[in-house]
Amino acid sequence: MFNIENNREILKSQIPLKPYATNDLDFGLTIQNKNKALDMLYLQVNHPLYLHTMVFDLDKENCFYEFENAHLPIPSFITKSPDSGRCHYGYMLNAPISSTEKSRQKPVKFARALYYNMATRLGADLGYAGLITKNPLNPHWSPFWSGADLYELNDLADCFDDLEDPKKRENTELAFGRNVEMFDTQRQWAYKNVLKYKNESSFDAFYKELLLKCETFNSFANYNNLLPYKELVSTAKSIAKFCWKEFSNEKLHDIQSKKQKARRSKRTEKQKLHTKTLLEKAIMINEE
Repeated sequence: MFNIENNREILKSQIPLKPYATNDLDFGLTIQNKNKALDMLYLQVNHPLYLHTMVFDLDKENCFYEFENAHLPIPSFITKSPDSGRCHYGYMLNAPISSTEKSRQKPVKFARALYYNMATRLGADLGYAGLITKNPLNPHWSPFWSGADLYELNDLADCFDDLEDPKKRENTELAFGRNVEMFDTQRQWAYKNVLKYKNESSFDAFYKELLLKCETFNSFANYNNLLPYKELVSTAKSIAKFCWKEFSNEKLHDIQSKKQKARRSKRTEKQKLHTKTLLEKAIMINEE
């Protein structure tokens, strides 16, 4: 029982402060405050730069015990759709896998090969993006927590005689942060340009421009292993909806006013400090 509660707390601590989450995938993903996201149906459990949990999407109905058929260890948690019995498996790792460009490639390559082989044996969806999962902290999914110790990659790899390298057509890199990178890159452009489109154009034009930028980014950054088109659509739609709803001329004015006040306050403090320093020097000279 201790391990179950401990693992839950570990997962909570690893979730980003502002994760992507939603209660309805048809309406896309939005960035949420962590406390609010913890209550939502779908949740980003991995940090954009580190993979703490390997998540697998099993499309088979009533596949709760599929790990036994695949001769794999019991997952750290299993979430199950109430209507179909389709599951997400989560294998929590005792050491994170870095997904940055500066990561050492050997362990990343090993982890990707392991993920691919586990997914293949489970019959899991190899096109699964890995960005969000059915929230294992939400009772809607009847989450099962096994209490298993956090997994070593080598221990999971021992389940295979040899690890087959992922085929080029399989997007197993999705579970290692590529779509998160696209989110972060395109949302920065959206933040700077959404008001121009709200004032001069339309939501549809804003969304189409975002989708075009996602396609361009995908072609440039992932030319050897492209993200599926549906991921580009989901990314563009989520960013567009969030920005269109949350950004306005009034909010921009408030933000700019607060920044100006902060800058003025900072200048005032610097001036006070400078004046104090000059006075102290003058006093020292006079005392001499």
